[in-house]
Amino acid sequence: MPVNNNFPLSRSLSFFGLSLCIAVMFMTSWYYALLAMAMAGCIYKYIEYRGLVTYTLKYNVLFLWAMHAC
Repeated sequence: MPVNNNFPLSRSLSFFGLSLCIAVMFMTSWYYALLAMAMAGCIYKYIEYRGLVTYTLKYNVLFLWAMHAC
């Protein structure tokens, strides 16, 4: 991931916004906050898994095609 050197506070500002958002979520309703975080984690893992499977299948198909082309 490239680092944007033009705005050195962007990461700390983003982390501050994330912390503030999570704090407000837990102050309003902690069980919905936990539910939202669990759902976000599941969606992240699903996308991560599907991306890995798609990449692996594409790589294997290209590899098999290259083997048969020779």
